[in-house]
Amino acid sequence: MKLSEGKLREDVLEEFSHTVVDGISNLPATLSRFLAEHTDMPGFTYEVSHDENRGCVILWREYTHLGSVRGSGRFYERPYAWIDE
Repeated sequence: MKLSEGKLREDVLEEFSHTVVDGISNLPATLSRFLAEHTDMPGFTYEVSHDENRGCVILWREYTHLGSVRGSGRFYERPYAWIDE
């Protein structure tokens, strides 16, 4: 199945209910969609920390039903926030 880049961009940026994360008022649509889709999955956890130089840091992990880590990652939101100050 082939889709145009424009159609893919529309689908990714399409309006939907944004996930609310404490301390981050304006998540990008793609990151908000990722968290919204995975938050309800069993074994998925994430935490938000604030770094003076890197802005907000979202750490996530997904565990299998046996307790081992299936996947993990880290997102930096507004990594250059300190430049604005």
